Amino acid sequence: MSAKTTPVMQQHAEAKRAHPDAIVFFRLGDFYEMFGDDAILVSRLLDLTLTSRNRGKPDEVPMAGVPHHSAHQYIARLLELGHRVAICEQMADPATVRGIVPRKVVRVITPGTVTESGHLPVDSNNFLAGVELAESGTALALLDLSTGELSVGQAADAAALVALVGRARPREILIGGAGTESEGAAALRRAFELLGCARVGDDPPLEAADLEGALGTLADEARELDETRLR
Repeated sequence: MSAKTTPVMQQHAEAKRAHPDAIVFFRLGDFYEMFGDDAILVSRLLDLTLTSRNRGKPDEVPMAGVPHHSAHQYIARLLELGHRVAICEQMADPATVRGIVPRKVVRVITPGTVTESGHLPVDSNNFLAGVELAESGTALALLDLSTGELSVGQAADAAALVALVGRARPREILIGGAGTESEGAAALRRAFELLGCARVGDDPPLEAADLEGALGTLADEARELDETRLR
């Protein structure tokens, strides 16, 4: 079998297919390994040594890793840079398993959904923002999962929305609604990034009123994370 088709690499491929927009931290023994494009990206961002699986062979795969006991430090840096991280854990003790150790993604961490104190700002909220774009106006919902604080508001125009976001300083913004593909939405994304938001993403359009839509955008993200933990 090639490195790309071994059972272990098949497990990694399944995790990556399920979370294509996240960097997969794949547990192998005492390390979290990253493969392929994830390894190349993380080695550059975190100044890690880039190695490979099956070095020198046609099926060589880029690889980079971090010790599991210090992984939180690297994850925190990736969150600061606006990346999502999927944690794929070993689900059994390798010493007690015959054959391949079962693995699954147990958690997806994003800049706006992290709750560990070591990853949170000291003197401000860690808001996840949901923006709903509609013809009748724009709504903004803010949720701090670490404290449970939730607030909603409406903006008459783009300038008012940017002002609201500028005051709240969310770590992550998800944009939903019928206008997500418009030039105005693209301009908002650029404005949010200039305000220092770590990650600006999209949420599928919702059949809902403005405020309900903004809250629904946050609910979609929270539901995805909960389902990941329960799978």
